[in-house]
This record gives sequence, structure tokens and C-alpha cells, in this order.
Amino acid sequence: MSECYASILEASAVYPVVEIELIIVDNAPEPGGEFVLPERRASMPSGTAGSWRGDRVEASVIQLARPGLSAARNVGLAACTGSVIVLIDDDCRLRKDYFKALDNVVSNYPDGHEGKALLLLGGRVELGDPLDLPFTIRPLDEREVYRRDVHPGGFVPGCNCVMTRATLERLGGFDEYLGAGTPLRSGEDTDYLIRAVEAGVTVECLPQIVVRHYHGRRSHDEVAKLHYGYAFGNGALYVKYRRTAPWLAKHFYWTLRSAVRERFGGPSFDTRNKLTYQSTLRGNISGAGAYIKERLTGASRSKVTLPKGYRPQIDSIRAVAAGFVLLSHLWLNSTEFGHLGIRAFFVLSGFLITAQLIERPRLTDFYWRRAARLLPAFFLALGLALFLDSTGARQWWQFHFAQITNFLVYRLGDWGPVWPIGHFWTLNVEAQFYVAWPLIFLFLPRSYQILAVLGLILAAVAFRVVALAAGFDSFINVLPPASFDALGMGALMTLMPLPLLLRAGILLSPTLAGVALLPAVLDAPWLWQLCETLSIIPLGALVIAATRNELPLPKGTLLPALGRISYGIYLYHMILWGWIATRFDLEPSLFVLLGVGGLTVAVAWFSHRLIEKPLQKALVRAGSVRKKYS
Repeated sequence: MSECYASILEASAVYPVVEIELIIVDNAPEPGGEFVLPERRASMPSGTAGSWRGDRVEASVIQLARPGLSAARNVGLAACTGSVIVLIDDDCRLRKDYFKALDNVVSNYPDGHEGKALLLLGGRVELGDPLDLPFTIRPLDEREVYRRDVHPGGFVPGCNCVMTRATLERLGGFDEYLGAGTPLRSGEDTDYLIRAVEAGVTVECLPQIVVRHYHGRRSHDEVAKLHYGYAFGNGALYVKYRRTAPWLAKHFYWTLRSAVRERFGGPSFDTRNKLTYQSTLRGNISGAGAYIKERLTGASRSKVTLPKGYRPQIDSIRAVAAGFVLLSHLWLNSTEFGHLGIRAFFVLSGFLITAQLIERPRLTDFYWRRAARLLPAFFLALGLALFLDSTGARQWWQFHFAQITNFLVYRLGDWGPVWPIGHFWTLNVEAQFYVAWPLIFLFLPRSYQILAVLGLILAAVAFRVVALAAGFDSFINVLPPASFDALGMGALMTLMPLPLLLRAGILLSPTLAGVALLPAVLDAPWLWQLCETLSIIPLGALVIAATRNELPLPKGTLLPALGRISYGIYLYHMILWGWIATRFDLEPSLFVLLGVGGLTVAVAWFSHRLIEKPLQKALVRAGSVRKKYS
């Protein structure tokens, strides 16, 4: 690792035009063998990773306490902020002109430097030590563009891989059930390339960007073992993509045909390294069998860690959900568009919060960050309601302050006394979920987490069915258990983004219309209950598609911008509407939607920009200082 690190610094010094953010993931090191930055070694305790900043290089080390190459890469990808991202292995060294060559290469693509072009690039990999066998190298003399009739394995070498920020946001991270350190042994790079091809990403390999690979394998047995592992991973991919990328199957057919020819005297796979098509075929078949076995036992879920960078389509969903709430409250109040928007918010909350909990944060840090994000705007909105002398705020302020408005609404069985801030009930349900869910999720073994989520979903369905059968009124739905299914569906999408979910979501999409419109046209509570229950599937599919930027939404910044202030829109809209309605004796209408909706957006924008965001940053910094000196 030290030689690789030194080569990066040297290449940066040769071409000091670009700024380098270096993330080193020390993946499950041996005790006492942790990598420490040389610049920090003299001043740091043994085993401390730390960080260091030079003139053009900012380096940091992340110690990862679990094996798996894909897991290590995903941790690094989550931590990096650059627009152009380079992946290399610790047994490689950059050529001195690497960054200059890379800068020139990226400049050939429109928006390449900004990271907005969809690019996945590989480079030349040379043999570092002449005593090593010529394997895991990528001889390359001219630019190559990927075609489906070329086997994807090794086309873009994982030890010299370049992607843009746009590609990372489109594809997400590596599949953590593939690669070194997993039962399926390899295939993570090939899997990523296949996903890139299917997503329309430009995939090319260029000879200008060069690394030297010091892999250390000098016996044919070592090379044969590694080659078998690659074939094993490829076999798993043949099964994984049998439907979504059927063109991959022809490569298995070609291997089978070549193995038969080899058996009867035809050419071998690689005579120099003593590799055969027959061993390749055995590896393919074994890998396919292992994938099927893992699938049947439930272990082969394609756990693709999603990028932690900004995902605009998530904010677009927030904007649409907030728009549905405004539509229902300010105009079409006989419909349930608002309820559908709230269910979408719940699915998003379950998804995003569980994604944070998967990283095993300290509970105090998690709660502090949630409070910093949510409480400033919440108390500001409550203060505004009190300032405007809203009866529902002044009379019951203790319940609102304690975030138990939902229990108050259920006890009263009436929205009138808490108007115009009865809508706080949804925020209370989320806050109660944020408090309780980490205490359950973080202390469960991983094998029980999915069962717990499924239990949440089933508990909500049972709760609502029993309540409906027993004759309880609709106010029972403001209690937390009634929304566990939507929150649980979001959590489930974090743990296992099911491949069939997108198709099921399309099939069940009419249930969304049923939730929104059925009460306005038909008194059928059981049918509406069925639609509400099934609607979590298309909502979950929307969330997964949004995390991959796959929703067919118009390009632009309006929806994401509205989504970023959707929390404020939801908080303020009823407070402003209540104040205006009591003074001008207005009823919900299109005019009210446009007028009050526009005012709400303006207030939410100023609140977010001038109050919420600065306060959140200050509180997060205060939390960091508190953590540092505690």
C-alpha cells in the first residue's frame, strides 16, 4: 500500500493542476497492520488512520471492519466528493503522467470535467514485476469501445477504473454479494460494466491512463486458482442477468463450444498461463450453481449500495408528494391526494433512515443529526402559529411541542379543535418512528432485520383491518401502527431492493389512483383499505427508481428545488391557509391553491435558506465539537 500511495503523490506532483481527494479504505486489516498515512505516522498513536492535507492532495484513511472488495469500494465511493472518480488497487502504482493523461482524456468528453457525462473508463494495466506471470494485466495500444459481442470480464479493469459522478449517481455502488471476500468470489467489476451498458453509459478503455500491477503471482497454480474464481463469478452473472441482459448468455455458449473443441484437440484458452476452456466452463457452472443456491436460501439479494451523493429524483418525489398535499388541502378536499402524498413521505422516510442505520452510527450522533435537521423548522412553524394566534396551536401547544399531536387528534376524534395544525400528526408519526426504530434495528442481528421489517408491514395491515372490522373511525389512522407498512416498505427497499419490485409497481400503479380518488366517488372502505395496503409497492418502486435516477421526469431544477424545501412547504401551508381563511372567509378553490400555495413556497424557501440551513449547519458543527471533546 505504501508504494501505491507514494506513486499517487508522485503523479500529483508531476501534474499539480488538478486537486486530488484520496480515500484509502483499509479493508479488515490484521491487528497492528493498519495502514497509517506516512505524514501522520510520527504524530499519531499506533493503529490510528487519520487524514492529511497537502498542497494538492487531501488524503484520508477509513478502517473498515468487514471483508469484501465491493464493500470497501462502496465505503470509499460514499465518502468521496469529486466529479471524476478513480478506483485502483493497493498492489498497483500509477505511472508518473497518470493525472495529466487522465485530465486530457476526460477533457475530450462534453461535461467530462464536471462529472456530468455518463462515463465508465478503463486504462492500460502493465506488468509491474517481470518475475510475475503475465496475468491480470490489460495490454492496450489504442482506444476500445465496448461492444456486447466482447466478453465484459476484464474490459474495464477494476484496478484502473474511472467513472464520473453522474455514472455513480445513475448506477449506485458495487454489488456487495459479488467480488473478492464473498461466496461468489469475483464478478463485481463485470457486474458494474453490465449495469453501465444497460443504463446507456459510455464504456471505453484508453491506453493513455496507465498503472503497473504488482500482483505477485509466479506459479501457474496461483494463476489457475484466480482464473477459476473469475470464471466462478462470471457463472453467477450469467444466471443473474438471464432476463435483464440476455445477450450475456451467448458468452457462456461460446465458452461451452470452445471447451468441446478443446476436448477434441482444439486450441486452449491461454497456453502461456496453462489455462483451459474446460476449467473456465467448470467455474461458470459452479458459479451459476452457487448463485442459484444463494438465491434459494435468500442470501443472494443483489445488495447494491446506493450513492450517498445528491439524488435529485428523490427530491422530485418529495415535491410531487408535497404538491398532492397542497392539492387536497387547498382545493380538492374531497379527495385523498394528500393522504397519498403522506404515504409517499413515509416510504421515503423509512428508506432514508434505514439507509443511515445500516452504517451503524452512534445513537447519539444519529439523534443529534435528526434533531438538527427537523426541529428548527418545526419549532419555527409552531412559533409562527402561536404568533398568528391560531386557536389549535394556542390551546394545545403542550401536545404540539411534545410531538404527540397525533395522539391528541385520536383522543379528541375531531380535527376542528387542532385546526389549522392538525397536519402535524404525520410529522409526529415520523418523529416517533425516528426515536423507536434505531433502538430496534441497531440491536437486531442482521439475519433478523428483514424479518423485523416484514413484521412492521404485517402489523400495520393487521392493525387497520382489525380497526375497520371493529368499527373504529378513521382517526385510528393517525396512530403510529397504522403507518408502519409504508415506513416498513421504505426500510425493506434499503435492505433488499427486489428486482421484481419495479414490475410489480407498474402492475399495481392503479392502486395509487384508488387511494387518491376512491373516497370521492364510492363509499367502499374495504376496497380503499386494499388499495392503501397495495399502494406501498408502487411507492417503493418509485423510491428505488429515483435513487437510480431512472424515473421519466423532465430534466431541470424546479422539481428538485421544490423537493428540497418540501418539509417547510408541508409545515407552513396549513398555518398560512388558516390565517388567511379566517380573515377573508375563503373556501378551498383553485384560486386558493395558487395563491396560498405560492405564498407557502416563498415562506418555505426563505425559512430554508435563512434559518433552517444555517441552524442545521451550526448544530451539526456543535455536535462534532461535542463528540471531539467528550
